[in-house]
Amino acid sequence: MGGLAVFVKKLALNLGPRAISVLGPNGYLRLVTSFAIELPIIVRQRDLKPLDKRMGRRPITCRVGGHRFIFNAQFSDEHFDDGTYTFGVMRELYIRNCYLRDEASQLPERLGAVVDLGANRGVFSMMMAPRADKVIAVEVLPEHVEGILHTAKLNGFDHISVESAFIGAGGNYDARKTRTITMNELLDHHSIDRISLLKMDIEGSEYELFQHPEWLDRVDVLCMEIHPEWGRVQDVLDTLTAKGFRHTARTHTFAEVTDPQQAEFVYARRH
Repeated sequence: MGGLAVFVKKLALNLGPRAISVLGPNGYLRLVTSFAIELPIIVRQRDLKPLDKRMGRRPITCRVGGHRFIFNAQFSDEHFDDGTYTFGVMRELYIRNCYLRDEASQLPERLGAVVDLGANRGVFSMMMAPRADKVIAVEVLPEHVEGILHTAKLNGFDHISVESAFIGAGGNYDARKTRTITMNELLDHHSIDRISLLKMDIEGSEYELFQHPEWLDRVDVLCMEIHPEWGRVQDVLDTLTAKGFRHTARTHTFAEVTDPQQAEFVYARRH
């Protein structure tokens, strides 16, 4: 699929009917108005970051899975200025629904422990908090911690714990790690015997985790963004199969892959 076609499909995923259900009529009107204002830059750059920045100028209210959330995006964005924006993460997780698909789509109404590896601004942690007994948000960049705690307090969640730590090895953030923790150390520290749902987006350090996969014995469902530039995706899929998981791998636009190295998302559930 050509670059323009991919961009058009991306627009459809971000501005389609699901955006209305997530943002509500007023929020959706704000979205399309912001999109229209930023359209010349968006078309030129083929990137929705100008939209994300504009949307973050005011608090954002949304509804996902029957639960209402509020994000003070400006607070989070000002505390971590890396050229990305809170609303961009919300688009990916809430509107594009990049994680709760395929094997990760049919979850029980109540969950035990949810672990969010690569929590970033805590958007996934907030989404799962109403359904989980406890949520552990792990983020390598300490600049994000205050924003996650701020959003948790804003939404009345007191059962989200935040760990500023690096997990795995290699990847984009290996050089920035200050504290390293293993999966088993993390789970033991928080007295977690089983993980109902594990979300993972750790920028390439995931491959080392799957080389020592005993922690998978404690996981029921896994959803992850995978980074082919840092390793062999087939090795991850083979490990999941060996550990008793069925799985699906998809591209950025959620097409099922024929070549595992095309994958950007993996969804897995224990048989």
